[in-house]
Amino acid sequence: MRNLRDGLYFFHNAPYRLIFFVSALVLYGVFGSPTPDDPGVAEAAIGGLLVLAAGPAGIWGAFERRQAGWAAAYQMLLFYGVVAGVSVGLVSGYSAGAIARDLAAFFFVLLPLFFVRLVPAQVCVFLIVFIGLCFAVRALLPVYGFYPAPDELLYLANSPLVLCAALILVLSVGADFYAGRVSGMTLVRGCLALLPLGAMLIDVQRAPVVSVLVSVGVLGALYVYNRPGRMAVTGFVLLMIAVAAFPLFESIGHEILVKTGKVGLNMRSEELAAVFSAVDGSWMRALFGLGWGATFEAPSVGGLPVAYTHSFLSYMMLKGGLIGLALAGLLFVQGLVHIVRVMQAQPMWGLSVLWPFVIPVVLYASHKSLDFGLIGLCVYALAALYGQQAQDDAEPEWEDSWA
Repeated sequence: MRNLRDGLYFFHNAPYRLIFFVSALVLYGVFGSPTPDDPGVAEAAIGGLLVLAAGPAGIWGAFERRQAGWAAAYQMLLFYGVVAGVSVGLVSGYSAGAIARDLAAFFFVLLPLFFVRLVPAQVCVFLIVFIGLCFAVRALLPVYGFYPAPDELLYLANSPLVLCAALILVLSVGADFYAGRVSGMTLVRGCLALLPLGAMLIDVQRAPVVSVLVSVGVLGALYVYNRPGRMAVTGFVLLMIAVAAFPLFESIGHEILVKTGKVGLNMRSEELAAVFSAVDGSWMRALFGLGWGATFEAPSVGGLPVAYTHSFLSYMMLKGGLIGLALAGLLFVQGLVHIVRVMQAQPMWGLSVLWPFVIPVVLYASHKSLDFGLIGLCVYALAALYGQQAQDDAEPEWEDSWA
């Protein structure tokens, strides 16, 4: 009995759980892929470590009624997704493998519910930057001939973690100038930022690149407005750098325009219409969707049957119907509210997580990856750090009982 109690303590103890969590994400950054075609040993190890990191304490906490106020929406989505999504998928006759794959992606979305009380904001930020840099390096090496190109498309440069890492590194350099604490680490962060920026530019990721430019402009304008005297010299230096780099910016703009001329908006509106058409026909489909494991003919990929859409909202509409769409919309609005709270306390951090959170919800299919869940976890961890109300909620009474 004592051995059993000691074993349970091992899995309840927060330090061990945090070690499992960090190990899973380090492994993910070095060997993983946001959307693997054929999950293998690495994916199994990452999933197993995440399950160990959640443990009984994380699972209990996910259903705890005294969770922070935002957790209620996640709990409703968890219940609906498991009960309705699996039931509809099984009744529709989809394969167990297809249902399991969708269900795994669904649990990635719920990452904040299981880990927000375990993982501090500082750890989230470190892991995001680490994975973003790993993905950027892995995307750039084959381009320059340092590593053979993989057999499958890994979509590393599309990851919201690459964008988030770029924003954190770039905006932190601006924050150092604003605070007057420029150091060697400022230069290091500026150099490291070239990796995720380069990966996004080579892949011509239009929305991420534009979001970086917008964020730099917004933060710079805010800093100049608050302290025009201090920022005058810095602004002049940056202006000279921008003038010198104008040919580069011109080339970037040209590539974006060329890609936009070729693919436009990648048939996002047509895809949305196809989703509505797929769930049309009966009130059951309209309310509950097609269930996990379902596919539809996507105009964005030439009418081929696929199991995803390029928006978290339309994806939940396809799989979960109007109820799934409503719950996904609630999560989205709730996340934006917490990002605004973070932005009010520290604009740099708010801008760093805003676009990596918004783009998968609206434009990219990266909402089906572990990346999106980690961004959501970072949003609520930062809100707990900077918001007094969230900070009070971040210290649960029940966690002491697991120690």
